[in-house]
Amino acid sequence: MKICQRCKKECEETISYCPYCGNSFETSDGKAKLSLKSKLFLMIYITTTFILLAIGLFTTFQVQQQLISECEVISPDEFSSYIEKNMECELIDDFQNKEGITFAQYTQDSCPIRVEYIIYSDRAKEQGAYQNMLKNLEDMEPPKTVIEKNFSPYYEYTLQGEAYYSIRMMDNTILYVETSLNHKADAIKIINDLGYDVDIKIDYWILVGVATAMMLILFYICLWKLMIKFGKPGWVGLIPIYNFLILSEKLFGKKWYGIFYLVLFLNCYGIFIILPIMAFIFYLISAYRLGKVFGRDTIGSVLLVLFPFIFVPILAFDNSCYRKA
Repeated sequence: MKICQRCKKECEETISYCPYCGNSFETSDGKAKLSLKSKLFLMIYITTTFILLAIGLFTTFQVQQQLISECEVISPDEFSSYIEKNMECELIDDFQNKEGITFAQYTQDSCPIRVEYIIYSDRAKEQGAYQNMLKNLEDMEPPKTVIEKNFSPYYEYTLQGEAYYSIRMMDNTILYVETSLNHKADAIKIINDLGYDVDIKIDYWILVGVATAMMLILFYICLWKLMIKFGKPGWVGLIPIYNFLILSEKLFGKKWYGIFYLVLFLNCYGIFIILPIMAFIFYLISAYRLGKVFGRDTIGSVLLVLFPFIFVPILAFDNSCYRKA
């Protein structure tokens, strides 16, 4: 057995931190130190994560820009020729111009798919006609139940019951398609044939996903290590909600503050957006408090706030001691 120099309680010889007060048995000169193994692990892990994230985001952006630059807005004649050649649809309104807006509409009465093609002049677009038309299409009845968005900013589509609606935007044009789910494949073919499906064929988002997963894994590893420093079993950090309660108790002295950690966590992963500004402010306070309860000075605590992905792991892996909030 060995005696903790802080709380004077007996502890097992094999442990590194006092289970009663979180004091480190490895600290000799009062300064937080990081072992060589920990330094190498964190350096390799963090560097690899950032490289994967950077490659994934940069490459995806480059591919997207290339696809966008290769897209061409079709002319009214090209649109009419395609519809008349590939669909037996009756034209309701031929292309006509009204206050800078040119449009054509094919009815759903003569074929299972209704298609509209709208072109805005620069003046009409500047006056807000483009945005107003888009808003009207987005607000169409019945109310949307599901919205799926492509990485490209040029389109969105909605599924509502048995109906399929598609709104595709490119430059100063809108392509609108409406049909039943039975003919969704036909509608998507039209969109693809007209060049309005700007999509990233090579899924570089896999790299972004791997980097995000690595961040999440490191987050839980750090929670495990911090719980040990708090004098708790490491596995407590893996229990949802309860880990936030313990964290709030150790940082603020009150468990119920953990509800703010839950809001912050859900905001970060886009699961449930509530009071994002409040969640962000609470993150700033928490990160700063985390530095303080482990003996960091003001600069060290601010670094935890600004660069948590780097300095929280360092704090979790070094031999600094927890000081009760």
